[in-house]
Amino acid sequence: MSKSMLIPVARPPLKGDRLRWTSPSALAALIASWDLEKPLWVDAPSEQEAEILAQDLRQTLGPIGIYLFPSLIDYVAGEISPSGMILQARLKCLAALANYKVKILITGPMAPREKIPQRDWFLTQQVHISSKHSINRDHLLEKLVALGYGRAPLVANPGEFSSRGLVLDIWPHQEDQPIRIELDGDDIESMNYFDVQSQRRTSLAIETLTLFSKCEGDRSPEAMLNALMRCAEKTVDPDDDLSYRINKMKLQGHHSGEELFYPLLGHPIASLNDWLTGFDRLKLEPRWSSTIAESFKKEIEIALRQLREGGVICPNFDDRFQAVDPSESTWILTEWKVEASVDYGYESILDHKGDTLALVRTSEGFLDRGYRVMWCGATEGTARRFQDLIEEHHEDFSKGAPEALQCDLSSGFILHAYQCVFITEWEAFGRKKVYLPSQRSRTHAFLSDLSGLKVGDPVVHLDHGIGEFVGFVTIEAGGEDHDVVRLRYADGAYLDVSLERADLLQRYSSSEGAQPRFDKLGGTQWAKVKRRAKKAIRDLSEELLKLYAKRQQEVGYAFPIDGPEMAEFELSFPFEPTRDQIESSESIKSDLESAKPMDRLLVGDVGFGKTEVAMRAAAKVVFGGKQVAFLCPTTVLCFQHYRNLKERFAAFPIHIEMMNRFVEKSKINQIRDDLEKGTVDILIGTHQALGKEVRFADLGLVIIDEEQRFGVGHKEKLKQLRVNVDQLAMSATPIPRSLHMSLAGLREISLIETPPKNRLAIETIVAPWSDELIQSAIHFELKRKGQVFFVHNRVESIESIAARIQELVPEARIGIGHGQLREHDLEKVMLNFMEGRVDVLVSTTIIENGLDIPNANTLIVHRADLFGLSQLYQLRGRVGRSEVPAFAYLMIPSRTEITDEARKRLQALEDFSELGSGFRIAALDLELRGAGNILGAEQSGHIGAIGYELYMKMLEEAIQDSQGHLPAINEVHIDLGKSQISSQWIDQSADRLVIYKRISRLKELVDLETYRQELEDRFGSISSHDTDTLEFFEKMKLKLWAQKLGIHAIVAKRNDIFIKISPAAPINIPQIIEMTTRISGAQFHTDGSLSVPSKSSMTETLTMLMSLFKSWHKTQKND
Repeated sequence: MSKSMLIPVARPPLKGDRLRWTSPSALAALIASWDLEKPLWVDAPSEQEAEILAQDLRQTLGPIGIYLFPSLIDYVAGEISPSGMILQARLKCLAALANYKVKILITGPMAPREKIPQRDWFLTQQVHISSKHSINRDHLLEKLVALGYGRAPLVANPGEFSSRGLVLDIWPHQEDQPIRIELDGDDIESMNYFDVQSQRRTSLAIETLTLFSKCEGDRSPEAMLNALMRCAEKTVDPDDDLSYRINKMKLQGHHSGEELFYPLLGHPIASLNDWLTGFDRLKLEPRWSSTIAESFKKEIEIALRQLREGGVICPNFDDRFQAVDPSESTWILTEWKVEASVDYGYESILDHKGDTLALVRTSEGFLDRGYRVMWCGATEGTARRFQDLIEEHHEDFSKGAPEALQCDLSSGFILHAYQCVFITEWEAFGRKKVYLPSQRSRTHAFLSDLSGLKVGDPVVHLDHGIGEFVGFVTIEAGGEDHDVVRLRYADGAYLDVSLERADLLQRYSSSEGAQPRFDKLGGTQWAKVKRRAKKAIRDLSEELLKLYAKRQQEVGYAFPIDGPEMAEFELSFPFEPTRDQIESSESIKSDLESAKPMDRLLVGDVGFGKTEVAMRAAAKVVFGGKQVAFLCPTTVLCFQHYRNLKERFAAFPIHIEMMNRFVEKSKINQIRDDLEKGTVDILIGTHQALGKEVRFADLGLVIIDEEQRFGVGHKEKLKQLRVNVDQLAMSATPIPRSLHMSLAGLREISLIETPPKNRLAIETIVAPWSDELIQSAIHFELKRKGQVFFVHNRVESIESIAARIQELVPEARIGIGHGQLREHDLEKVMLNFMEGRVDVLVSTTIIENGLDIPNANTLIVHRADLFGLSQLYQLRGRVGRSEVPAFAYLMIPSRTEITDEARKRLQALEDFSELGSGFRIAALDLELRGAGNILGAEQSGHIGAIGYELYMKMLEEAIQDSQGHLPAINEVHIDLGKSQISSQWIDQSADRLVIYKRISRLKELVDLETYRQELEDRFGSISSHDTDTLEFFEKMKLKLWAQKLGIHAIVAKRNDIFIKISPAAPINIPQIIEMTTRISGAQFHTDGSLSVPSKSSMTETLTMLMSLFKSWHKTQKND
């Protein structure tokens, strides 16, 4: 059955009819049943309800032609820009209206009054690109900048473009994926969509592309300055804010909140009504609409007055909104039932809270009255679960049965006029519906640790030690220009390293704030440091291997492969899992299905979905007939996980209990009895769950959240608890402290590096303390029904700070939390905040770890200059865990009063605000302090002396050596003349450096070929005339063959090629020498090398060497 046929098709109401607003899902079902002749424009009484209505309509009618035009009403009373997702949705909608692609338009109460550009003016800003016509690349780049597109190294967000040689990547705002254009001169060879994560093309060629302006206005510098000057006249002391905005425009091309000024820029102004000719209109009743608008205006004008008194330049409310909605209605939406002329008999559905018998009885009552009952599951798994319940209770339904549908409605409802009942999983199982905005792509992860090198960064050269990165320099050698990396050493000497030797370079990283001592070029100190580190590493590797051998002797339980219940559980996840979540879950399943006890660390940035992966592991264990212990370091976290697991497992017959100090003693005694009997499947608990009285009937898995926060005694109890039991530890620390253990095989590790879809980056604002800014930030959050973290890390003055906030925002409910409160009082405050009974939590850094409150999306940190980088990052991780824009305000004294180190930390937070940036920050700050603590002070000192990457490389080699394995021969010296990627193909030196580094790490020929395909996808095909690049890849193939055969060096001297083979090479050297010396001119030399004559061209020489190496490999295989 089509979802658009949820209720019978009917004629729309008569013109002038009045319908009562009930719920988005009920209205969506009604609209879906109407036989409309014209496109439709529908109002909702709030922005959130408009968003939900759009989603429900897409569920009932399909996604094509249904658009939401979000208003900027929530941003008008502030000084920050709307989120990129909101701006993209607006421009996407305007582009669709311009091309007559809109079938149904949904707006909130204020969007119809907004001043937007005239349609004709908007169309003059567009650029058409056709694969059948030529285009001037430079002119197109200039036009992209004029349209408001931003240049980026890699396209990762809508509104960005990237140019690399003859390849141009663009992400138009109206598209869900970016587009790659490959040029041949001025001709377009191809246009394809590509995946932002892999940067690989994903589809067949597209023929045409239209680019619209990113901005809803003529944002020339002159027009913007005029608008700012006009608004500055209404502001008290506007000079500081005006100069700040002008500087931002000069440096970045954009200033915060500029979108609010667009209606003042001088272009022709219109409203949505001028764009929507020929639409039927379902409009809010005029008095209701006016009441909403007047309420907004009164509140916003108060906020604007406060901002202006604080020196902030802002437009008026009337600069953005018209006094009335000029559109004419076809039908009216009323607030009250008595005002409606059409009554569909709407009634809401009661929450059955997982009571399936009550659900069956409710449905049976309606079926007996001749009603049609539909059970609507958001996912395929939930719909299948509904179908199973129908079959399980088929004898209870005497007059027909409910229908199980996959239809993700926001809520259930009854329409008595149509005798229809809709029950969603939210009413059936008591699970909370999470509202998703339109899809937004994930931010692309950084490619290599050498990407983004900045002048002054310390760099490790494997042979010459630690130097300072000066930059990329072009030098002349052999009559040709070469790009090199220039390093400066302690004695002032410079070292130029060719880009193709990127394998010799590593970014230096050590503990927070530690600056390395630069080495002298040509000195002996570096060699001594490496020798000392190598000895200490060898000792460590032997200790690690002893632990590894002990672990290998343990025998655990092998769980069966997944059954239908597991598939159903995974399908019931209401979001699309990320690739990393899927890979991590599959790795954990593989561990569970093995007889060796699992010991895996699951690492991911804040809010990236670690808990869902852990819940899938728990589901597999419970479906396999064993119990799960889920351990948390705090009562608040315990309560939070209990709530999340109860919601996630609501549709399944799994018994979940919680054990902490908030649970009554009688209840705890009952839980202990049930655990021992085996009737409790999952126990979520604090350290109480480790007590002697707690005995499991058949424990199969221990999940530990924030393992490092359990004390030594608790860890000893954990070791006893987990004998022969699988263990999964979770850490929010982006780069794990025990990464070194994964190299030894002591502990498996899974990384979740990619954010969930629709997750937004956190906007980070560094600013001096300002009453007006704090008041504006809190007002903005409360207005959207959110909550605020306010961090003040001094207990003696925290109450006075809380009192000051109460003065600024009298209506806010404020709670205070710090470590000197009695534990019971602290937990009460935290729980009140979690349950939404506190609006602003003023606390010390006790919120740094663990709390997951999706409704809290504003963080204010007082005296942020006194915090460490990792601490600030962890604090910022408390917000941005839902799909609404999040803000972090880092309050500082004036910038002249803070130290250089603090300024660098704060700048890093501003720079690394995109998703997943915890991995970069961790490379600076978290990882090495943790590794030092575990490895001991001595090892930590060696890390500081040689850098983390070189330390880990040497540790891996030492472990291989201790195990008696020959280390992989990674160092093959090839000197066959120039070996480089040409600037003709990839013009940026920084890009080429990253590519050389990545290629230097490849071990297999298939990996090299895959990476080459990826590069050609990103940078365009390698020209047949680009012999430098073509020969470079052939030489890299030769290098990989040489590694496989145990060859140390391949060097061209005069007319011969000399090949040096390692005595430990895994080939039959006498047989190889005998075979090779049959070649005319081939010789064996006393230094152990072979030489063969070179050919007339490098291409022929490479072909000859490749053929020779393949024959050697074949001979060895047959030996």
